[in-house]
Amino acid sequence: MKSKKPAFAASVLLGLAASLMVFPLLAGPPTTPANIDVSQLSNNESEETIAVNPTNPNNIVIVTNVVVPAAGMFAAVSLDGGSSWATRIIGNNDNLGAACCDPSLSFDEFGNLFLTYLFNVGNTVPVALSTDGGLSFNIIANIAKPAGSRTQTSSERRGLFRFVDQPRFGSCLTEAVPL
Repeated sequence: MKSKKPAFAASVLLGLAASLMVFPLLAGPPTTPANIDVSQLSNNESEETIAVNPTNPNNIVIVTNVVVPAAGMFAAVSLDGGSSWATRIIGNNDNLGAACCDPSLSFDEFGNLFLTYLFNVGNTVPVALSTDGGLSFNIIANIAKPAGSRTQTSSERRGLFRFVDQPRFGSCLTEAVPL
């Protein structure tokens, strides 16, 4: 006599697969979350960068340019997926120096967060590291402008791009580079 167990197991798996395909359809379309003004600053912020920690997706970090103060950038950290934010001005002549603009953030696969930006004055690009999810940063390197490189005019800079890679999300974002 043949066992009915293989046929039963196959029908259970088929039923499970069918139910997994139907239930998302019953849930309806996903809702778009509301925009939130994280900074609550009265002036404009620009050139923002956002990073999500691959070891803890609830850890989101934002850094942007600010109009006031003359030195500094706005930074915000969420540890609960964006429900609440700890905000501050960084690079306002603190341990990060006098920051100007062009921030860029990137988490590595271990949850270390790297921040680059430009100083108000100088030909170096600082690299800062945070090992606490963006709550604090310390400069670990200053990358100097190569000796002998010439200064480009604004018309020569047109069309230059840099690529910011976030391998966790499998995409490559492109943004223009002011050199």
